[in-house]
Amino acid sequence: MITALTVATPATALADAPIARPAPAGTSFSFGLWGDMPYAKGGNHPKMTRIVNDFNGEQIAFSVYDGDIKDGSSPCTPDQYAGATEPFNSLKVPVIYVPDDNEWTDCHRTNNGGCNTIERLNYIQRTMFGTPNSFGKVQMVLEHQGVAGAAYSENSRWTCGDLVFVKINQPGSNNKVNSDKECTDKRARRAADCDADNAEYKERDAKNVPWLSSSFDLAKKQGSKRDGDCHPGRPRDRPAGDRGHQRTA
Repeated sequence: MITALTVATPATALADAPIARPAPAGTSFSFGLWGDMPYAKGGNHPKMTRIVNDFNGEQIAFSVYDGDIKDGSSPCTPDQYAGATEPFNSLKVPVIYVPDDNEWTDCHRTNNGGCNTIERLNYIQRTMFGTPNSFGKVQMVLEHQGVAGAAYSENSRWTCGDLVFVKINQPGSNNKVNSDKECTDKRARRAADCDADNAEYKERDAKNVPWLSSSFDLAKKQGSKRDGDCHPGRPRDRPAGDRGHQRTA
């Protein structure tokens, strides 16, 4: 049986936080990249404070959290999402969050609570992307593909210096593509649930590709020297059924 979890304390960005001005064109800057923490099975919750302090001791323009706010064996309960915002909002610079498989596509696992993965994605969109702003004590206004709190609001982009950064929802675990064999193995799903998940993948992929393409067009228009692409999944084509079946424009 698939479980739906809908009631929780909202996991939102800090209200009334100051807004950062992106580094102007022609200037150099540094940024931070982190993710895959804290993992309960690794006992690394106490390390989060040290990591946040290390980031706050660096001169960076922003940081990107590249997904997996929990390990793949932990329940997909609302406190997991709310808890992630505490370290995000403890950084003195903007934090841009990119969802990955552990917080939604793998939530159908029985040891994750047997949740409906599409419901978990919708929950993330409502609670983690309910405003146009990033997380952090100082925030950044991002351009989103979808309306705040709605479908595809997790896809966003921003400019800093001579670079355009773009992030898309392309998670691990095969970008949520399910084979018949793995559909119900140790998972609280039926064939109809897997069909719905595969349909969601196709719809999301159809949004991701033009979002990436338009971001490259924006970078060219602005004369950007590079385009930064942020997503946890591997950006290359592979045959259907291969564990790396993910693609980009």
